Amino acid sequence: MAIIHTPQELEIILGNNVKSLRLQKNLDRKSLCLQAGVSLNALKNLENAKGSTLMTLIRVLKALGNEEWI
Repeated sequence: MAIIHTPQELEIILGNNVKSLRLQKNLDRKSLCLQAGVSLNALKNLENAKGSTLMTLIRVLKALGNEEWI
């Protein structure tokens, strides 16, 4: 297992994990945004490691049913 050194690497992994979970649940971005109450750009930023707010992360995780990640 590789050692994660930077916050940027953690952000990339988190975004990838959120995207993978969304796809496992067969949700498109628009549907998840509606469920989570976030904008499409906010979700794209989260999934693509382009900067996101803690509130966006919490709302998306709740909508995906993964509060245990918090």
